[in-house]
Amino acid sequence: MKPILNFEHFSLVENANITFSDDLDSICESFKAAISSPIKYAKIKNNAKKYQKSLVTSALADIEYEKKKQKGLEPKQKEVLTAATAAKKKAMADLATAVSQRMDDLATTEPLKNLVKLARTKAKISAAETSLKSADATETAELKAKLKKLKTTASSTEQQLKDSAKDNKSDDKSNDDSANKQVDELESKIKDQDNIQKSATENIDKLKKELKVAEDNLNTGKSSESKVNSIKDKISQATEDRDRSKKEEEALRKKLKPIADKLYGE
Repeated sequence: MKPILNFEHFSLVENANITFSDDLDSICESFKAAISSPIKYAKIKNNAKKYQKSLVTSALADIEYEKKKQKGLEPKQKEVLTAATAAKKKAMADLATAVSQRMDDLATTEPLKNLVKLARTKAKISAAETSLKSADATETAELKAKLKKLKTTASSTEQQLKDSAKDNKSDDKSNDDSANKQVDELESKIKDQDNIQKSATENIDKLKKELKVAEDNLNTGKSSESKVNSIKDKISQATEDRDRSKKEEEALRKKLKPIADKLYGE
């Protein structure tokens, strides 16, 4: 039995994803500055591409399933095909739901909400258009009617995006700038701690060499017990400084992670 998504369908999915990305970029690029939060804007676009791909993959799995059923499969073959198709569609549906929720979470302003709405509609158009390339005559009529309705919705949403982006007074950009500043400051402090640890390690290595020479000379009278102890104290202090710096760095990284995840994560 052939895989649910053959090479032809794999190519259709990849080409549809490229077309969808270019289409969304073309529509939205001029609104990027007005949308106010470039980071959230970029995250929504990235998640929209995942959403679109899941819809296209699921739609093609449906078409392939129907085509194979019409070939008169034996009961066991049909059972395997049905189970495999259901599993693939379930995985794609779960992905679409998770990504869709992520886009909703990112849409904190009216322009971003309209961007999400447009992206979802465009993804559905992409799925329907891709299905048309592989559908039979019966499915084609239904898909064309669906496409007409979706394109009307997309046109209306695109106008809403233009209007809301033009009037948007969001402070999301200032929030992003503030978070970026925090990240820069924390990364600078982490770098300082790295330098402290590097310097302490080099000092410890140097002191250990001095200690070995001092201990070797102790029995010959070229060195004293107090000198040996002094070097040991310096090693102990340098080790404490390095350990303290490591703990400080760990604390800074813990503070940095949630800010960076929120700012740069998908």
